[in-house]
Amino acid sequence: MLDRSGGAVALSAGLVYRALHRLERNRLVRRPAGSRGYRLTPGGERVLRSRTREFEAHVRAVRAVLPGGGVTSGAGAAADRAGRARGSGPPRSDRTPR
Repeated sequence: MLDRSGGAVALSAGLVYRALHRLERNRLVRRPAGSRGYRLTPGGERVLRSRTREFEAHVRAVRAVLPGGGVTSGAGAAADRAGRARGSGPPRSDRTPR
């Protein structure tokens, strides 16, 4: 995670596995037989889309109160417009979390 986040997110293995086991108990992820990775279930995909929309709404609200009214041009604005155009949901993926 440290590499994927550019050094911004450092999680211990214990924390990650406890979270994965909780997600598995709640049927949001599953571990296919013979696999070392986990996959989102359809319910997990719905929850992820919903939480992503909530998070993006919070980000837009924070940007709106920042000096200058938030992002109005450049890459950040383009990404925000692209998110709204696609419905603010995360892209579908068959990748497993690492």
